[in-house]
Amino acid sequence: LFSGCSSRKGFRDIDLCTVEILLVVSIVVLVVQEFWQCLALGRQYFMELENWFELLVLSLAISTLSLKAELDSLQVVAAVGICLAWIELIFLFGRYPFLGGSFSIMYYSITKRICKTAFGICYPCLCFYLCILHHPFWE
Repeated sequence: LFSGCSSRKGFRDIDLCTVEILLVVSIVVLVVQEFWQCLALGRQYFMELENWFELLVLSLAISTLSLKAELDSLQVVAAVGICLAWIELIFLFGRYPFLGGSFSIMYYSITKRICKTAFGICYPCLCFYLCILHHPFWE
């Protein structure tokens, strides 16, 4: 996990060690915050799209720490995590109209609609793949 904080003197990288420690601390703080929010809201927590994005971004951030040896997978996971973090940032700015004006509200509503449509398209395709193509009934 902490490759920058190696005990061997030749392999010690203080900058990488600092970044890894700060990333782990920030992930722990965000996980505690999400857990607290989940306890406070109950079932309503899982009904909001923004909470699912936050959980997905947190899980992708955690997986980037464990995928440091596999660079190909790390690039894909990091790219998806960054894109979802930007969508989360749009959600956050969309709540505060005084920060971005009507453009921010419009961008927020369009992003929300696109995400719902993408989920509405991907979910039936995934179900079709799992039911028909992955486990055919006729065999």
